[in-house]
Amino acid sequence: MCVLSGTDYDNLLYVCTSCNAVKGHQEVADPTQTLLSKTVVVQDDGTLVATTPAAAELLELLHLNYRPLCQRRQLLMAAVKVFREREPELYRRWMGFPDDLPDLSRLRPPGGNSRPEGVAQSYLARRERSELPATH
Repeated sequence: MCVLSGTDYDNLLYVCTSCNAVKGHQEVADPTQTLLSKTVVVQDDGTLVATTPAAAELLELLHLNYRPLCQRRQLLMAAVKVFREREPELYRRWMGFPDDLPDLSRLRPPGGNSRPEGVAQSYLARRERSELPATH
C-alpha cells in the first residue's frame, strides 16, 4: 500500500474542508491508487462498497458513506444519466475535459519533477496526440 504523508508533494490533492478535517494529520493511503474502479463499487443508492481492505479503511476514515454524501452522489449519477440519454451536448460539457488543461511540462514543483514520465501521459499531452476521449 502506498502511504503518503500530508507534506509529501505527491499528496497534494484538492479536498473539501470537511474531508481535510477528518483526515487531519493522519497518514492515509493514496486515494488516487486506493479508490479506483476496481477497488470501489458505486451502488445505485450512492453507497460506496470497497473490494479491498485498503479501500474499506479509506472509506471508513474519510466517512465517504455518510448519508448526505451518498444522497448527493445518487443525485449526481441520476443527472449524468439524464444528460447522457437526453442532452448529449450538455453531457459532453459536464463530463468533458476543460479547454485549459495545465501544461505540466512548464510546472516546476519544489525539488523538481519526481515523475517526469507523467508529463507525456498528462491529459494535455494525450489531447495533443488525439488520444484523449471526449468525456471522462
